[in-house]
This record gives sequence, structure tokens and C-alpha cells, in this order.
Amino acid sequence: MHGPYIRIGEETTARKTYLIAFLDDATRFIVGAQFFFSEAAANVKNVLRCAILTYGIPRKLYLDNGRNFSTHDLQVAMATLNCALIHATAYYPEGKGKIERFFRTVQSAFLPTLSRIHSLESLNANLDAWLDERYNREVHSALVDRTPHRAFMQSTEKKPLRRIPTSIDPVDLFCTKVTRLVGKDGTFRISS
Repeated sequence: MHGPYIRIGEETTARKTYLIAFLDDATRFIVGAQFFFSEAAANVKNVLRCAILTYGIPRKLYLDNGRNFSTHDLQVAMATLNCALIHATAYYPEGKGKIERFFRTVQSAFLPTLSRIHSLESLNANLDAWLDERYNREVHSALVDRTPHRAFMQSTEKKPLRRIPTSIDPVDLFCTKVTRLVGKDGTFRISS
């Protein structure tokens, strides 16, 4: 989601933010959400890594078709975790309805409550507080008098969370892997 613009320190122009979020489909519980200054794949992997470390490995991961959601690194990480990676059908927005509805709630219920924000850290701290105190703790109309938090906790009683096996290093799993050509002089380019 395109987020608010933030003017940091003495900068003359404000920088645009982007919200990257993951939700549990059945319970509408937000397992990971964070604002960044770009929608790069590294930021997507960062939010996903934190969500998986905190709330376990999903059985299926449904993502948009954008380049930042379709990287080879992400495919390898999900295959390693035995998680089915499914991408939304292009030009079919109904398939992403729940996350889009959450983004609309952020725009109508969270962003208007913000006063002047001067840092990305402050914006994310406010988002975390709002998610914990409001969104995940208020009764959701689709959950029959339950909150997303309560519904998620009840679902974990039926199906325990799948944790990352100790044989897999989460830092190595979600790092960016790049193949580079080494020159005859033993050097290689960092960015091509």
C-alpha cells in the first residue's frame, strides 16, 4: 500500500512510504506489517521473515504478482520451508480482497490518527501500537463476535504453529543470493 510522505530532518522534500503487510487469511490477524521507503523484495522478505519467526510457517503463502513478490530467493525459501507459494491471478483484484480491505482500513482508521511523523521508526511504532491495541483486538464482522487475535489463537489450538527447523538458519534462508562472474583479476561487480 502506498503510505504517507515523511519529511526527515532537514530534507526539503518528503519521501514516500510503502506498507508491506501479511495477514492470516482465515482469521484476518495481521502477522507482519511495516512501512519502508521502497517496496523492494528485500523489504518483503524482511517482513515475511519476522512474521514466520513470530507466528510460524504458513501452509500456503498467497502473494501479488509484482516483481518484489516473485523473486527466486523467495521461491527457494518457501520451498525449503515446505510452504506452497501461490501468486494472484493478474488483473483479478478480487483474489486479493482481504489484504486490500485491510489497507483500506489502515487508510481510513490509522493514517488519520497520525500527527506529524518525522521518522520511519516513529511511523512503524505507531502502526505496531495500532495493530496491537485496535485492529487485532477489535471484533471483526466476518469472525462472528471474535477478534482477529482471538480467532488466530483458537486456530493454533487446533493446528499447532509450524516452526522453522533448527537445521535451517533463518538469516541464511531469507538472504539475497546473487550469482556473479569473477574476472581474471579476481574481482567481481557488486551491482550490475
